[in-house]
Amino acid sequence: MTQPTVAVLGTGTMGAGMVTSLRRAGLPVRTWNRDPAKAQALNGTGAEACGSPAEAADGADVVLTVLLDADAVLDVVRQAAPAAGTTWLQCSTVGVEGADRTVAAARELDLVLVDCPVLGTKEPAAKGALTLLASGRTRRAGGWPRCSTRSAPGRCGWGRRARAAG
Repeated sequence: MTQPTVAVLGTGTMGAGMVTSLRRAGLPVRTWNRDPAKAQALNGTGAEACGSPAEAADGADVVLTVLLDADAVLDVVRQAAPAAGTTWLQCSTVGVEGADRTVAAARELDLVLVDCPVLGTKEPAAKGALTLLASGRTRRAGGWPRCSTRSAPGRCGWGRRARAAG
């Protein structure tokens, strides 16, 4: 079975750790960051740094956003323009109003949105030990974020467990 390709848009403190964990789990990962050096710094993990959000998202099965705020998320996901039906794991802190805006953008772009805030910091992100609070259309998203309370640490690649949050 082919592993899904994941585009990680935002490779700051949390995104870099997530990339490291996803690669350790053997998933193909493409990265993008506003500061290209941050994405390029992850090439040693086997991730592929891309020059634009669109390049990173091209052909990706899953697009994961971990950016500063709702405005950044919406700007970048529109630049990425993932294919219709792509799973969008939105992990950035965006607030209630921002969450409403991401839902609207997912409908506009025909993406399968899984709102997925995480519990943890830099170290748990790098160790694949985040707790993922997933809400949305996880079944339609192919089971992403693909962790369960029975998963071994790091089994899903970037978190030790996922909790259905709505």
